[in-house]
Amino acid sequence: TAGVNILFGLFGYALWGDNAEGNIINSLTPGKFTDVAMTLLCVDLVFSFPIVLAVGRELVERAIFPESPSFKYEYGLRM
Repeated sequence: TAGVNILFGLFGYALWGDNAEGNIINSLTPGKFTDVAMTLLCVDLVFSFPIVLAVGRELVERAIFPESPSFKYEYGLRM
C-alpha cells in the first residue's frame, strides 16, 4: 500500500504541481473517478490501519496473558 500511496502523491504533484491542496482528493474534479479514488483510499486505510495496531495489541496480550497457549503455538515458540 505504501507504493500505491507514493504513486498517488507523485501523480498528484505531476498534475497540479504547487497548486495541489493538502488532501489531493480535494483537487479532483467531482465525478465518478473522484468517487472511485475516495473509495480506494478508504479501502487502503481500512486494511493498513490494523497493521499499525498489531504490535501494541500483541504487547498488551502478552502482559495480560503471559502463559497463553495460543501465543506460544501461533508463532511456533518453544517456551
